[in-house]
Amino acid sequence: MTRLKTLLAAASLGLPLLAVGCDDQAARIAQSRANLAEAIELIEQAEQGYASADAGVPYPEYRLQTLAAAADRLQALATAGDPVAQAGASRLLAGIRTSQARSATQDAVAAFARVTSQATGLSNYASAVERINALITARGGNRGGVLAALDDGDQLITAGKTQATRDIARLSAQREAVILKANQFNAELADQLARAQQLEQAAFVAENRDAKRDAYTRAYTVQIEAQANQRRAQEAQIEADRLAEELAARQAELREWNAIAGQVAQLREEVRTDDADAARDVSTAGSTKTVQLARVQEQLAALSTLFDQEVAAPLTAAADHAAAAIEQAGRAASLAAPADRSVLALEHLAVQAELAHVLSRHAAYGRDFAQTLASLAQRPAVRGTPAVNELGSLRSRIDQQAAALTTRAGEVINQALTTARSQQGDGPEGQAYASLSQTLQAYQSRLN
Repeated sequence: MTRLKTLLAAASLGLPLLAVGCDDQAARIAQSRANLAEAIELIEQAEQGYASADAGVPYPEYRLQTLAAAADRLQALATAGDPVAQAGASRLLAGIRTSQARSATQDAVAAFARVTSQATGLSNYASAVERINALITARGGNRGGVLAALDDGDQLITAGKTQATRDIARLSAQREAVILKANQFNAELADQLARAQQLEQAAFVAENRDAKRDAYTRAYTVQIEAQANQRRAQEAQIEADRLAEELAARQAELREWNAIAGQVAQLREEVRTDDADAARDVSTAGSTKTVQLARVQEQLAALSTLFDQEVAAPLTAAADHAAAAIEQAGRAASLAAPADRSVLALEHLAVQAELAHVLSRHAAYGRDFAQTLASLAQRPAVRGTPAVNELGSLRSRIDQQAAALTTRAGEVINQALTTARSQQGDGPEGQAYASLSQTLQAYQSRLN
């Protein structure tokens, strides 16, 4: 949101700067400027922080829909007509595509937290089934042995429920603290945005070139500080969303422990009412546990669907958005006035870093998920089921995708790092390049 607001100010300031010639040319330029102004108005609506009364959808969805409508308006402006409008449209399109990439990435981060938590829950369920069945088999020679095994199973279930309850309390407290931190960063961000806009307006009306340059430089320095707070606020929000997903998974885990407890209670009642011969036959226990194993198989299938549809698909879309942002930022830089090119070159590199972020995260998630699948496939409760072969095929596919993403991310990072290191220095722009260099190195380390 911050990035787009800064771009809006820059685009608005640039609109009236170009002189016009003949009437036809003036009419075309006037129309392109009017179209650009309409797109800017849509972006302002998207960034207002709430949905319009007649929107009928929550604000996050309203924001994305409105930005998509603005992008449709800008797409034609970015490729033909008035050069100033082309540059402004391309710059705004780059900002919109970057914002869309971040939104999709945030969705994927939250979904991967669900993948991780659900996989942990599955491992816990499988472990409980394995241990309870082992106890029943070991003590199943008589009715009393089976009942004693079920009592031991109850202790395992109680321990699992206690841990899940503690995790729920811990995660709730952590999420509240992270939300408070995000609110603090956003408050600082709002102050910095207001200051940057004031400085840009002062630069626009400054009477001489030195005063104009000084005001723009100070505005740019404040924008760099704002971008740092923006990243902190976004990271805090992502962490809050991740904790919310993990919290939901732990709550689901608690419900599963209660379901296991119900199965054990039912089995205990069956053993108590059966005759002595039936009590010595553990087939009842086996069939009861097979029901739980079947549920584990279903949840494994759901886990793989969750990763494909809600982690991999959004990250693929995010990479496409980031690649489109790189193209538009490069176009804006090529069309810009010489005095603006250094700033736009930095913006171009920043969206390359955004693509590196998406690709490196996707690769890391793929490697982690493949390892999770390998661990689950080795569980005795899973190994003897038809799902184990499907898990092997799925792991191979995810591994191959992760390897390809790692290669692509490495290429993007190396190219961007070369540029960032060549431009870093002591001034505001040099410091911004140095900051991007550090960010890119962090993404590089994620690949390793």
